[in-house]
Amino acid sequence: NLRPNVLFFDESYSEKLYKLKSAIAAVEKADVFLVIGTTYQTNLPLRLLNIANTSGAKIIDINPNLNDDVAVCKLKQVKETSTEFLEKTMDALLKKSGVNGRRRRKK
Repeated sequence: NLRPNVLFFDESYSEKLYKLKSAIAAVEKADVFLVIGTTYQTNLPLRLLNIANTSGAKIIDINPNLNDDVAVCKLKQVKETSTEFLEKTMDALLKKSGVNGRRRRKK
């Protein structure tokens, strides 16, 4: 039985398929909540954003299109694609850890 990893309209998030309780528990304990590529227009991203805000996590939003209409909390917004952000972040982490040279993917 093949099933795509998506939520269909007649379904709800579950621990079995989506690790919902695990995700909520992790967000409740997080110091930083890093969100990459969502507009918070569906329930789960908005719900996790609320939990992170209530728990006092610093919230960093990575998106090429700014989410200026999010009213739940103030976002630290980084206007970049996920690829740009993650490549820069990995480079910085590797440099800080003393690892030199990372193979770049061919474009």
